[in-house]
Amino acid sequence: MEKRPLLFGMPEVRRRAVGRWLMLGMVAVMFVGIGLGFWPLFAASQRLPAFCESLTAGLPADAARAKAEASGYEVELTEDGRMLVKAPRLAEQVDSGRGCELRFGEQGLQSSAYRPEL
Repeated sequence: MEKRPLLFGMPEVRRRAVGRWLMLGMVAVMFVGIGLGFWPLFAASQRLPAFCESLTAGLPADAARAKAEASGYEVELTEDGRMLVKAPRLAEQVDSGRGCELRFGEQGLQSSAYRPEL
């Protein structure tokens, strides 16, 4: 086997150690970047049950919608008068499925229930 030239004047053992540390650093930066990209979606999904419980009876539909949108959730109105508050989507084609089902009456919010699958 032919002897490799020194890289930046470093011996082979030192060069390998530096290469390993550089690779480890790049992998760590990649994982941190992925984590930062997905953290808002994960955190919003985890806060959804507490959000559902925080809504008080008698809350007007407009106020509930504004509160949900301010928290970063998607709001969908159904034909039968329910409001579905859903966790943010990972991608436009992928629905998260988790959500909060809100029922309104003449006095405002009647019930709110967290549903793992809407």
